Amino acid sequence: MLAFVMYNDAQEVICMKVGRITASSIKSARMNKGLTQAELAKKLGMSPSYIGQYESGNRSPKPETLMKIAEALGVS
Repeated sequence: MLAFVMYNDAQEVICMKVGRITASSIKSARMNKGLTQAELAKKLGMSPSYIGQYESGNRSPKPETLMKIAEALGVS
């Protein structure tokens, strides 16, 4: 299993999940940055429907996609 820990700009833990990142943490981080699903998708070069699926828990991002999402949202 993989472990993911995500921090915000103040180095506060905003997500820690073993195995699978929670959908709500992606949505929370996106909203904290003031981005829409479409804006985040554009930054990542993907369809907004993928972001919606990640946030609803219908699809889990691959580790490399998760890293891109974290970078785009300024979390690590």
